[in-house]
Amino acid sequence: MRVAYFLVSHGSSAPRSLLAVQSVRDVLRKMYPQVLFAAGCLEGQDQSLTQQCRTFAEIAYQQGYAQVQVIPLFLLAGSHVLQDIPTAIAGMVSPLPITITNYLGNFPSVTAHLEQKFCQAEQSFGVIKTARLLICHGSRQAEGMQRISQIGDRLSARIATWSDQQTIVRQIEQMLAEGAERICALPYFLFAGKTTNAIAEILQSYPTQVVSLALPFSVPEIAEMVREAIVYQTYG
Repeated sequence: MRVAYFLVSHGSSAPRSLLAVQSVRDVLRKMYPQVLFAAGCLEGQDQSLTQQCRTFAEIAYQQGYAQVQVIPLFLLAGSHVLQDIPTAIAGMVSPLPITITNYLGNFPSVTAHLEQKFCQAEQSFGVIKTARLLICHGSRQAEGMQRISQIGDRLSARIATWSDQQTIVRQIEQMLAEGAERICALPYFLFAGKTTNAIAEILQSYPTQVVSLALPFSVPEIAEMVREAIVYQTYG
């Protein structure tokens, strides 16, 4: 069965948000030139997500595809993943069946990828006592926070959230009080923006104790995770 894929990110009024998800789409197109991929955003676009998906489904139908799969490029199972995207898809009339895949943050390879990022940073510190801090956006949805808590446990990392900014400072201060000589702070976000810039400013208050790591996923890495978890299952 031929499947076409529609990547969905959060989106914003800033053009770079759409450009980021389109960059992931372009890498996947190079990996699978015979497969139809498109990209859109939940917010910040002239068309609603329902309209974006319907247009894509019509194109896929005309090209002989049998199904569309929507891939949420989100790291947490917040209201967008659990409510907004399913509602947008359920409310549309489509010439093809449309299903929603697992969201990116729940892919099996995510934890191993984050572990690698922490280890790469820690290797340069020598024998000093280090600690790990994973900073995510946060969510009011219990499912989303349960997943990030599980990831933190597997990484032996403390969790802080942007939705409660004081947790960032509290976690840093607690780890320093417990004897950490260097803290690796990893922002758990897909793409750079105002939020990641603001987090970087907070971390700059600890210039010698905290090392702010780069965002964990490059565009090619995101595309490879999508390929491995979703597309390979159909196209190999």
